[in-house]
Amino acid sequence: MAAASNAKHEIEVELESHELAAVRRIRYLDEIMNEVLDSARPSDVEGIVVLTGGRYAFEHLAGEIAHAINTSRGSIARLEALDGAADAIESALARS
Repeated sequence: MAAASNAKHEIEVELESHELAAVRRIRYLDEIMNEVLDSARPSDVEGIVVLTGGRYAFEHLAGEIAHAINTSRGSIARLEALDGAADAIESALARS
């Protein structure tokens, strides 16, 4: 009988700084999403940050970003930044 692993699988997502700023401006971020955003640390590449969190947290965040994109009347630049963030998260989820 195999033992179940309780280890939390962490996922890393790289975002451009302006993408992170756009996501932080989403109106309804809960504690789980804020924990992921608060994990942001600089990467080795200027202008890129790395977020770390669990699959559920990133799925939840991607859903809220999609909702913001679909209901936003914001600028095109903000929508493109949110779209870029969603793409990066979805890519990382697909790889994990």
